[in-house]
Amino acid sequence: MVRPIAKGDFKNVKADLTVTGAPKPDEYDWAYVIGGWYKEERYAFWDEHGNIISGEYEYNRPRKHFTIRKSKDGALERIDWFNECGYCHATYQL
Repeated sequence: MVRPIAKGDFKNVKADLTVTGAPKPDEYDWAYVIGGWYKEERYAFWDEHGNIISGEYEYNRPRKHFTIRKSKDGALERIDWFNECGYCHATYQL
């Protein structure tokens, strides 16, 4: 479900990047692509403080459509991925 991506390297992205509204491979310091096998695909990037942020892009695979997610106040969505998403959506066992 969580696959690494990097700035300029979107080989692990499943979305159709030719669709209007798609993220650009060199737009952020990308960290991970999340989901995308059946429904939605989201993209996380490194912020200036070293945090992994789930950003505004969401790809709807069945509809082949990108949505730009925004907060209630209209700003681009920025979610601290580790503290708000990752603890449920990713696990690690030794």
